Amino acid sequence: MKRLLILAVYIFSCALFCSAADTPENAGGRFRSPKGKFEIGFKPQAQRLFAGPHQRPLPPDIKSQTYSVSFYPTGKETAVAIAYFTDIQPRPDSRFPVPAALLAGQVLWSPDEDFAVLPKENWPRAPEEKPAPRQAISLQLSSVWQFADFPFTGNELFWISPRQAIGNVIEGCREEVREFDGRSGRTTLFQSADPPQGYRILAADGKNIVLRQVLGSCADETQRQAFQPGCMTMNVSFGRREIGPCPP
Repeated sequence: MKRLLILAVYIFSCALFCSAADTPENAGGRFRSPKGKFEIGFKPQAQRLFAGPHQRPLPPDIKSQTYSVSFYPTGKETAVAIAYFTDIQPRPDSRFPVPAALLAGQVLWSPDEDFAVLPKENWPRAPEEKPAPRQAISLQLSSVWQFADFPFTGNELFWISPRQAIGNVIEGCREEVREFDGRSGRTTLFQSADPPQGYRILAADGKNIVLRQVLGSCADETQRQAFQPGCMTMNVSFGRREIGPCPP
């Protein structure tokens, strides 16, 4: 019920402030999810209805375009979720705006399409600031969450169940592996770091995850010369961990 009330308030607010309804005609078409359960539409907006926590002023020579992103069950006209996404030009000479079809192709879908993850927003940040995480959106009305941070760095992402993913997180010198649970919308530690040493995902085979020891950016030359990387193999089903040499 709480999830439905939040969505109802969001849709009512958008009806008051958005210039037009999210329809296929003014959204430039809808784009089908990989399994065909949902259609996604991008509608240009002058600005976000609500400011994002990572939103920063952009340089004057950099363009941006904000969209409301609507997720529809295939063939339906009522969205089950609406979010905001700002596409930011990476360089003044980069092609812009990015076609909606390319943005739709950057959306990450969970295996059973219980939730989706919007593309990365490249907001300016200070060196000590963490990069803006991608935003996950639950597409299940019975879910206990609607929006959640999806903080993984890079493309190494592995699904240990249809709703659970593990990935690398790099925050300064700290490199560790975290788990996102699509049932709760929460991110927890999968394997912690002990800077300057940390871990990254090397491979996954079914329920076996291989993590490689790495050195973070703050390691000095002496630490790098003495470092001998090893690997940890983790069996997700039984929680067993074995440390040994890395596979060839």
